[in-house]
Order: sequence, then structure tokens, then C-alpha cells
Amino acid sequence: MNNFKKLGFIIPSSCTVFEFELAKLSPQIPTTIGCVSRLLITDTNEDGLNQMNEGIELAARQLATINPDVINYVCTSGSFKDGYNGNNNIKKLLKKYSQSSEVTTTSESVLEALKKLKIKSLVLLTPYNKSITQLEIDYLNLNNISVYDHMFLDIEDNLERGNLDPKDLFNYATKLDFSQADGILLSCTNVTSMEIIKPLEKLTNKSVITSNQASIWHSLRLSRCKKKINGYGKLLSKY
Repeated sequence: MNNFKKLGFIIPSSCTVFEFELAKLSPQIPTTIGCVSRLLITDTNEDGLNQMNEGIELAARQLATINPDVINYVCTSGSFKDGYNGNNNIKKLLKKYSQSSEVTTTSESVLEALKKLKIKSLVLLTPYNKSITQLEIDYLNLNNISVYDHMFLDIEDNLERGNLDPKDLFNYATKLDFSQADGILLSCTNVTSMEIIKPLEKLTNKSVITSNQASIWHSLRLSRCKKKINGYGKLLSKY
């Protein structure tokens, strides 16, 4: 175990997808172990996200007991909803309880992934409501990423998001006008999207970023794990 990279992930309590998608990649990264702590969430609206984030301190303290190489707060909307300052405050809280660890969030991971693939404009698909989707567009714009087209599915229940058929997600993504965009962003860590990245890239000839893909990729980079992962899009095939 001494040679293993320990990746700590903080996820919403009703998230059923992140661990499933991490497990798909695990055979290609055998020297890493993913350890998860959960935040209690009862509603996916802004008030629910605020209440969920009150549990970050306890989740960070729990993960700190394994002395992880990285802690990643894995909730896209929870990390972008308050803009740069909100995201930075989450990182400060994580660092407070695990000073020896690298810390990041899904929103930061997405930005790093977009930078890696040189994506300056994109189309966006979310399961969120209109107002939270707009907060994500605002967050991307503040970071010099333009959103050429977008769609929100307005799915409130997090378990329903987790049950969304990836084939349906694929079909929704193809309805976006990606002709003038550099890439496609499938937002939310609780939608099953890993398996559609490669076929969507092939169909559209655009780079595809998903919340889970970016979170795992950035966590691996921060842990100095240089293993490339095949079969799940351009991003994971790069270090």
C-alpha cells in the first residue's frame, strides 16, 4: 500500500454514479485507491446545495485520517454556484484539515481540463434547473470560456439524475449546436456519461469533457500519477 496513490473524493450523499464510473477506470490505474466521504443532501436547488456544503468540514476531517495525496470536492454545482470565491473557500476548508494533501474541486478540475484541451468555447448539457445552469454559464464566462449553446434537463431528484440512461444523454447532446464550439461539456457528477465520451467525440469531432472524467483526471495529475487511460476520451488519454 505504501506505493499507492490515495485519492480522496467528497461526494453528495445521493450520488450513485461517481463510484461506478471510477470503478470503470480502476483496472487501468492499479496503483491508485479512491476513498469517498459523503455530504448529506436532500434537495438539489441552491438552498439544498448550501445546506450540503455545511458538512464539508466533517467530510474533510474524515478523509484526512487516511493522509490522502489529493482531496477533490466532487460536486459540480456545489463548487461553481458561488463563483470563484465560493470555490476557493471550499479549497481553503479542505486544506485546513489536510494540509499535506493537494486539494481541488470538480469545477476547478473542469477548468483545468478545458485548458489542457485548449477549449475556449463549448456547448453545455446539464441535468440542473434553469437558474443553476445559468450560474454555471456565468462561472465559465468569468473564466473566459464562452458557452455557444446549452440545454438543461430540469431534473430535481438526484436519484432520477443517477438513473438517466446514457443513451438519452447522448441524444440530448447531439441536439446542441456544436458547429462553432471547440468542445462539449456534460456537467454533473451524478449522470452516467463516461461510456458515451468516445462515441460522442467520434460523431461530433469535438473534445468531450464530463464532470467525473475531469475530476478523476485532475486528481491523478495532482497526485503525480502519470498513467494514461484509454477508451474514455481525449482528456484521459493525456497526462
